[in-house]
Amino acid sequence: MEISRAVLFRLMAGVFVLTFIGFLIRGTTTILFGSSTANLVSAPIFLLAIGCAILGFALAVITKIQALASDHSSAR
Repeated sequence: MEISRAVLFRLMAGVFVLTFIGFLIRGTTTILFGSSTANLVSAPIFLLAIGCAILGFALAVITKIQALASDHSSAR
């Protein structure tokens, strides 16, 4: 599995953008409709951002493990 830095960068940029949009929606919705509605509307966006962050972390760990394994096997 070959994962380039561009994929991880795009994933983490997506996390940042989704988090920013989530806060923007939450703030706007709180002003217009109240706190409980804001929580309900912004929660899926925050969950998507958390999912992307977990996926990015997992891919980074897998990539690092593969790099260490290939370095270890080539050292023999």
